Amino acid sequence: MAEQTPAPVARSFATNGVRPGIGSWAAGSAPPANDRRSRRRSRRIYEILETTALVVAERGYHNTSIEEIADRLDLAKPTLYHYFESKEKLVYETLRVCREFVTTSLTEAAAQANSNTERLRELVRRQIQLTAVEYPEMSRLFLQPLDWPEPLEESVRAWQQEHAAIFRKVIDDGIESGEFSVGNAAITRICLVGAMNVLPPWIDRHKEIDVEEAVDTVLRLVLPATARVRKK
Repeated sequence: MAEQTPAPVARSFATNGVRPGIGSWAAGSAPPANDRRSRRRSRRIYEILETTALVVAERGYHNTSIEEIADRLDLAKPTLYHYFESKEKLVYETLRVCREFVTTSLTEAAAQANSNTERLRELVRRQIQLTAVEYPEMSRLFLQPLDWPEPLEESVRAWQQEHAAIFRKVIDDGIESGEFSVGNAAITRICLVGAMNVLPPWIDRHKEIDVEEAVDTVLRLVLPATARVRKK
């Protein structure tokens, strides 16, 4: 099966992959450090992870090379191997940290709302904001099919299921409470997650579409036809 084209990276970045003015999603990948040397190492690690995410998003796993990652970071190849002993372990850690960041962001977003409708709105908004605006390379984790090798494929599949479960819980709760009106719940969940997966490159090509309009449209998959979609 052919690999789906990754979402384009819609922003320009510094050579080391750190966005000016935007917090690093990888900053939590290393424990807090008290001394200068440890802090410098922590910064280097999340720069490596961010740059790896960018390269994988652009080229796919098999076309990603340690040489290109090192070159973008202006590092010697042996220096990169000092932090990660193989490409597979580097990409695994990149995806693991990305998954933790996304899961935490979605959980915090859902906690801001009371009703199932608002919980789902916050989840959809945060997902689209992350993958279409702030960190387009993150959409790589949610695309199907993927070209991950085993055993990386097994881990990614488990993380995707964990991600889908966050949305499934809210949708199921909304159906049970009567807030959501759907035909087949499983198909609805697939359509909702699928819509969010393909939106990042589509929004990038259609600049007139903003995140709120995208969120409103996605919510129509579960809300009754007569329901009004409230915007912030």
